[in-house]
Amino acid sequence: MKKKSAFTIIELTISLIVIGILVMGGSRILKSVSLANKALETSTYIKFNTLSLIDYSSRLNTLPDEDGFDNLVEYKIDKFGNPIYYEYDETLTTDNICKIKSTDLKIEKDGEIKENIAYVISSNGKNNKKEIVKDGDTIKLLGDDLYEVVSFEELRGRINCEANQINIINTSIVDAKQGSSYTSYIYTDIDKSYFKFKTNEELNSIEFSCDGEVLSSDTYSTNECEGLKISSDDVSDDVNSYKITITVKDEYGNKNEKSFAFNIGY
Repeated sequence: MKKKSAFTIIELTISLIVIGILVMGGSRILKSVSLANKALETSTYIKFNTLSLIDYSSRLNTLPDEDGFDNLVEYKIDKFGNPIYYEYDETLTTDNICKIKSTDLKIEKDGEIKENIAYVISSNGKNNKKEIVKDGDTIKLLGDDLYEVVSFEELRGRINCEANQINIINTSIVDAKQGSSYTSYIYTDIDKSYFKFKTNEELNSIEFSCDGEVLSSDTYSTNECEGLKISSDDVSDDVNSYKITITVKDEYGNKNEKSFAFNIGY
């Protein structure tokens, strides 16, 4: 009669120990994967909130304050159950973004400081500890916190500040007559602007000036003026149709340009 084989106490113990190790290892892997997924989803939340701010700024030319942020964004809590934080330059919540030259907000990371920041959106990240610190106008980016930094220049660019903040109101330039004197002006829809001009062919008898400052081609005026003067005591250039491109900008760097046909006749 054959003796039935069975696990010994030692074998069962070893088996249980191996199973325990596998379970513990698997749970750690699962936890690690879970944390990584939560971090990825939180980063997505932060990016969505950034897009909401860009859309808001495009419509109103300002940023919301903290209460406005909470009312605006869809994601106020990250995947770890902690608040999503919003740090911003306060000037951008009260003044027209496209009429501001710079901000006071800065970030510091690894000892390097970057100035002219619009806002920072952040989350505590995996360790559930708020390690980003705001010290006056400087935000110190530390630890494993998740964040999105938007510079002032990036914000201006993304809401298309340069478009339609300054416009040339002229629809045409008065024609000139060869052998005669000539005066015409180009104006914008703001009080004073910087001007520059460019022509498709050189105009030797035509002068472009801004409050008495005679301009060179494709070079901005040193100072702002109410209008660009186009003039000549005696038009002597060839009878022809020329193209003049006028570029204007304001003190905040907003620009616009328009091209005109400039006709010289008899």
